[in-house]
Amino acid sequence: MIYLLDEELRKAGRDPFLVAYALAEAGRVVVTNEVSKRTQRLGSSKLPDVCSDLKVDCINDLKLYRKLNFNLNP
Repeated sequence: MIYLLDEELRKAGRDPFLVAYALAEAGRVVVTNEVSKRTQRLGSSKLPDVCSDLKVDCINDLKLYRKLNFNLNP
């Protein structure tokens, strides 16, 4: 098992854990407002790009609201 120090965790961010959680079980979806931006720089990938590479479903919050039939009208 690998343990990260606080500084390493802060540097890595929370995104890798979101993707790992989604990979752990079929049907899980990552929700983010980040916009895809392909880059060659290591460590600067956006969450939608990583999800795409790993075949994890990724949607924004508006798509989530529609999928859940969320409505503010009474």
